[in-house]
Amino acid sequence: MEIRRLGVATLLNAWITKPIEHKKLWAYPWESSERSSEEIEDQRKRGKALAEKIKNNEQRKNSRPAV
Repeated sequence: MEIRRLGVATLLNAWITKPIEHKKLWAYPWESSERSSEEIEDQRKRGKALAEKIKNNEQRKNSRPAV
């Protein structure tokens, strides 16, 4: 995605008079340093839920009788 953005910016710069920086063309969510505390808390909750799901799957896998 970043390579595509750089390519688009390069092509645009060939045709416009004022060059545009590729990061200003469009920004990705991971480039934004401003994240709300709600977004961070939501991400933590999803991570904990995923970790719990993986743990439960491992426990079920280990508790099955050998065939």
